[in-house]
Amino acid sequence: MPRWATPHGEDIYSSPNASEFGKFMEAVGRHYGRQVKLYSIWNEPNLGIFLEPQFVNGKIVSPAEWVKLYTAGYKGIMAGDKKALVAAGETSNQGRNKPLAGQPDSVAPATFAHMVSLIDPKLPFAAWATHPYPTTPSLPPTQKVTYPNVTLTTIDEFGASLQQWFHRRVPIWITEYAEQTK
Repeated sequence: MPRWATPHGEDIYSSPNASEFGKFMEAVGRHYGRQVKLYSIWNEPNLGIFLEPQFVNGKIVSPAEWVKLYTAGYKGIMAGDKKALVAAGETSNQGRNKPLAGQPDSVAPATFAHMVSLIDPKLPFAAWATHPYPTTPSLPPTQKVTYPNVTLTTIDEFGASLQQWFHRRVPIWITEYAEQTK
């Protein structure tokens, strides 16, 4: 997020201005519409390093903030390029559902998506984007994790949950993935 699009022109991560973000995304859609058809909005919004705050007084608040940003960005892209396909989510593979002292704030990806569906079950999107990495780079893609964290071993459960929460078919776009090798 450019500094000019934040309320005080200072912080690149927290409290972004949804209206300014929407204008920016409209310009992106107009400029790149002939070359780009697939978009996703906001990298890993369930992580505090990319969107603050995640919690207020112990309550998860990041999905509500993200829905404002996503909606403004989606409308902007569509105003700039009516044929664009836009993915929601772009969620990280893991998180916690409560703040933990001394640890960066994060929300589990399935919890984040579920809360988004409660805020706006008719949210327009072409797919849900996710990054189902193993939780540690040295672990294999078959690593077992506890849902609501989402890696390759829980992605089917996540897909079924998305369909249930949003009451429609929800394709999943894996927009970031890697495996550590020697």
